[in-house]
Amino acid sequence: IKLTEIQDKKAIRPNSRLNYVLEIDDIERNGYRFTDGIGKISWGLAGRVAQKMNIPIYCQEDIPSAFQIRVAGCKGMVAIDPESTLNDYYIHIRKSMNKFDGGDWNLEICEYARPLPLTLNNQVIRLLSDLGNHDGAFIALQYRSFTQWGNS
Repeated sequence: IKLTEIQDKKAIRPNSRLNYVLEIDDIERNGYRFTDGIGKISWGLAGRVAQKMNIPIYCQEDIPSAFQIRVAGCKGMVAIDPESTLNDYYIHIRKSMNKFDGGDWNLEICEYARPLPLTLNNQVIRLLSDLGNHDGAFIALQYRSFTQWGNS
């Protein structure tokens, strides 16, 4: 695989001799496709992609767990292959990801998994409460938020 960096920093070129792409079958049972558009990426390649995108990596857990990609006529998501190691460099593309025959092996990263801010709404609070979280914790968070809002 040839991975090339482009101007907007969304395409990546790690050491090409260490990287390869393999097409793998989708998982289907009883007429349902469970892996539609979802492939795999190794820990090593995901870490290299994260470095090229200037994502701060202090430990393995900081590596994004999934990427939205485009490569050689394929598009979809790739998630970390839990059976890979930091010394593995590969992408496994599912047949369902192939949209057209393309010869451009630039790996374009459209988006990646990262923490997002969370706001507690009524549905989330009810769910967390039903899972055994104490209601007092939500009241304390609400009080703290009102106090901070009032002081600003």
